[in-house]
Amino acid sequence: MGWLAARLGEFDTARDHCHTALTLHRQHHHPTGEANTLDSLGYIAHRTGDHHQALDHYHHALTLFRALGNTYLVADTLDRVGHPHVALGEHERARAVWREAVQLYRDQGRDTDAARVQQQLDDLDTHKGPQPPHGTETAM
Repeated sequence: MGWLAARLGEFDTARDHCHTALTLHRQHHHPTGEANTLDSLGYIAHRTGDHHQALDHYHHALTLFRALGNTYLVADTLDRVGHPHVALGEHERARAVWREAVQLYRDQGRDTDAARVQQQLDDLDTHKGPQPPHGTETAM
């Protein structure tokens, strides 16, 4: 519910649902759900301008996804984590996470995702800045 509300731009509702879900996932020792919820909270924080909080949530999610060996979701989170780095002017950090995401996407045969993130890297390298991720509002 939180992720869908966030994608619709209903960030307060999304945040409330995610905090409830995070509590439940932690109580029931469900690390995959916890990591997914932290990823959603990272997205919400970034979209509402709290880029430092976004990075904190994303890094916690990455730690859990990596511990679980879930490279599929590691790639997706790395893709998203680059955006708050760019917003904070941390272009080298954005490049590093996006390069890792591109490699994971290629290793997984996710060529469309790899090409999209490579374009974000190319845009960053030409100082245009990355384009908003496909399927999101332009008010990033």
